[in-house]
Amino acid sequence: MEVSSLKLEITEGEAKRSNEVAEKERAEATAARRAKSDFEKLAMERLAVIERVQRQIESLEQERTDYSNERASTVKKLEDLLESEHKAHATANAMAECLSHEVQSAQAKLDELQQELTKARLSETALHSKFKAASHGKRVRVDDYEMGVGSVQEMNANDKNLRANGRSRSTTSPIMYTA
Repeated sequence: MEVSSLKLEITEGEAKRSNEVAEKERAEATAARRAKSDFEKLAMERLAVIERVQRQIESLEQERTDYSNERASTVKKLEDLLESEHKAHATANAMAECLSHEVQSAQAKLDELQQELTKARLSETALHSKFKAASHGKRVRVDDYEMGVGSVQEMNANDKNLRANGRSRSTTSPIMYTA
């Protein structure tokens, strides 16, 4: 019996060791399953983060594209406005130059008319002086009257002065004629 009891003890010891090894293996398997589950959970979380970041990247790329298109549109509008402003400026400059030429032309005509008026006044003053001298009985040369200067109204007035008994009506100021 001793051999059988010894075999029994050895077998029980081996069974006990086998149970311990099996328990240890089960514990390791359970730990491995937990680790695998934790790893899968972490992988799922990371996958969710990656997907969320990818959506954010797509959203940011879309915003960038939208901003780029908006900027291009704004630049185009500003370029169009600048071009129309340049055209308006050129038109305004051309109009200003045209008006400047017209003003210069009008000023030249005005200067010419002013010179003619000054000549006419000088001629009128000279004729008035001659008629005044003639009305006081002074002798006037005939060719001075035939210069052809003066208006018809002046000539009519001059005839009246010559016939006024040698006196002029005003000796302090020249006679003013109105047309």
